[in-house]
Amino acid sequence: MSHGNKQQWILAKRPQDVPDPSEVVFQEVAIPDTTAGMVLVKNHYISLDPAIRLWMSDIPNYLPPIPIGDPIRATVVGEVIESGSDHLAAGDLVFGLGGWETHSTAPAEFWTKIPSDSEFPLHYYGNMLGAVGLTPYFAIVDV
Repeated sequence: MSHGNKQQWILAKRPQDVPDPSEVVFQEVAIPDTTAGMVLVKNHYISLDPAIRLWMSDIPNYLPPIPIGDPIRATVVGEVIESGSDHLAAGDLVFGLGGWETHSTAPAEFWTKIPSDSEFPLHYYGNMLGAVGLTPYFAIVDV
């Protein structure tokens, strides 16, 4: 099924110091077909976290560097448009590792389903209830 195009910011070159606008490029590309095990999400919220700067460098860390030409990696919150997984269905709200783009396609295991009865605003899952918020919370509580 064709889903049209998506807009995205890709890494054009690696920052050497403070990131510069020339290091990311805006483009419009076709949304890829959703294959087995993959999930297509329409992003409603996209994070801008300190870790992104590290991922833009060529220094290996807990995640590999973003390849040149790939979308800038980020936590996203959105709605499943199409799923190649038995665990997520169209209409489910999720958060996970996507990109600076209108739509993200990633393996089902990259996504966490947001409970349908959640009382929290969706954007909380991109920060306070995501890695950026829960990491320091548990560092304080479990220390």
